[in-house]
Amino acid sequence: AQDFSDATAGTFEHSSFIVSGGNVFGWAVTSTGKIYAYFNPVALHDLGVTSLGAAPATRPNARPGDPLAHRDRPSADYASSVSVGSDEELDNVPGISITPLDVFTLADTIRFRAIVKNFGTFTEPSYGIGWQIDGVAQTPLNRGSIAPGALDTAILQWNNATVGAHTVRAWTILAEDGNRSNDTASYSFTFTLDRGAWTSLPASPNALSRSCVAYIRIADTGYVYQFGGGSGTQLNSVARFNTVTNTWSNTGFASMPLAVSAGTAITVDDSSIIVFGGENTAATLGSTQKYNVYTNTWTTLAPMPTPVTDAAVVRYNDSLIYVIGGGNGLFGTVVFSNVQLYNIRTNTYTAATAYPLAVAMMGVGIYNDTIIVSGGWNGTTGNPNSYKGIINPANPTQITWTLLPPYPLAGGITRMASATLRKGTSIGVLFAGGAIAGATLTAKAYIWNFCTGVWSPVDTFAVPRSNMKAASNGADVAYVIAGFTTVGVGTSDKFTLLNLEGTCGPTGVSASDRTVPQTFELSQNYPNPFNPTTTIKYGLPARATVSLKIYNVLGQEVARLFEGEQPAGYHEAVWDGRAISGSPSASGVFFYRLEARPSDGGAPFMSVKKMLMLK
Repeated sequence: AQDFSDATAGTFEHSSFIVSGGNVFGWAVTSTGKIYAYFNPVALHDLGVTSLGAAPATRPNARPGDPLAHRDRPSADYASSVSVGSDEELDNVPGISITPLDVFTLADTIRFRAIVKNFGTFTEPSYGIGWQIDGVAQTPLNRGSIAPGALDTAILQWNNATVGAHTVRAWTILAEDGNRSNDTASYSFTFTLDRGAWTSLPASPNALSRSCVAYIRIADTGYVYQFGGGSGTQLNSVARFNTVTNTWSNTGFASMPLAVSAGTAITVDDSSIIVFGGENTAATLGSTQKYNVYTNTWTTLAPMPTPVTDAAVVRYNDSLIYVIGGGNGLFGTVVFSNVQLYNIRTNTYTAATAYPLAVAMMGVGIYNDTIIVSGGWNGTTGNPNSYKGIINPANPTQITWTLLPPYPLAGGITRMASATLRKGTSIGVLFAGGAIAGATLTAKAYIWNFCTGVWSPVDTFAVPRSNMKAASNGADVAYVIAGFTTVGVGTSDKFTLLNLEGTCGPTGVSASDRTVPQTFELSQNYPNPFNPTTTIKYGLPARATVSLKIYNVLGQEVARLFEGEQPAGYHEAVWDGRAISGSPSASGVFFYRLEARPSDGGAPFMSVKKMLMLK
């Protein structure tokens, strides 16, 4: 009970109290005749949650509103208006303290800290904490004893968090609570996904606008080759970036036989890169030329039937490359909707279904049978439209085009960098930089998500620029090289994909059935060397029972990628570097073996190839 003793007034002789709703109102008379009146409520049972804060508790130097940034994990980005930052500030503040912890136990989990205070005069043997996210009730917490004046800290864990703005609300659950005003509080926050990170690279010595790039493995090293761009003899130049040593070289490389500006470079096998495009002259526009990285030699191939550069160019399978749209390399009205299908094996072009718009300078990406094209120059201004093209595997000249949501930047975008990236089973196309409406440079970047079918923003890079291209390492890294600010620049960046919503990529084997090969085929894995994921492609001329396994140098079976029957067509398997037990494999040489027994009783097929994992 409340202590009313008074050393000068004497002891209480008479007292009267009224108890209402757990609160006490009353008066008292002392032995010296003094009358004491008490009209303020005294809460006998009163639990409250102390304040609403957003400073991550495990980061002592964090300020309210600091985002939680995580590589390979989601992050929570909190409003900057939050004022409470430490437990010491909570004693005299009503409300709940819900603090995001700088620790996540799951990839899509946010953990909060809820602080409850006993404002009453009784020790509560137990109580509960109820809470909800966006009005959806979560599992209540049962708590133990809490003494008068004490603080109790509980962890609220939200699993399966979704990206976007949310509100968390929490309250105490106590049957005899005399003061309900401080029981409940809420806090709004935004949950974002740390989709990727940019890293600045050494500048290219070929500081050129309108060059093109391709990634290729030579032995155990990944290289990015840069071709053409600029003017004069620069249009025939070659430079190379070593992704291991982070160094550039532009000497000792054979010059391109034909000048290239705003072309596209495509890696076609373990030794060759084909450059499509040319320069705005009759002699070079629409050229096709192949470079052998081992012999340092060039071969001039068949020219395009419709001579263009600035086209969207993607490789479909081991033999086919689509050249979509394009123009004459200038910001003029000469733009095309043609789609030209180049056959690597026969060195011939065939017409395919036209793109819905006459446009050049687009960004593009491909996964399996789906092409994504966005932006570009339509002859007068930037184009905001995006389209999805579905290739007919039985007849690759047939493409069904469907309109998608426009590129997120208003005004359309031209000459941005683009590359297809994969993280686990998530697939997306990175679009970075470019010129809005063909004029205003930007450093913003977005990903088209193949799995969810939406645009998602990623971090911006350092220097706004356009007129550059990107090259993917075949997995989660894209290299964006050189470009234009007010002049040609060698500024180079690396984007690493960290997270992407959705699941649509292969976890084992996916059938692509793009064409039916004439014979059994087993391609070299790509990338090779790899860390830790690589793709193995193979072709079946007829339906067959297939076994695809990984072995170490001792001949021991490490992994089984596929066992079973598959139809005729091209197929691919992805190995994530893990053994059958699920544990990661160590660096070293591995062998993959394909065995196929045709269902029609034909001769069986077996082939073995070597690959190298480097960590």
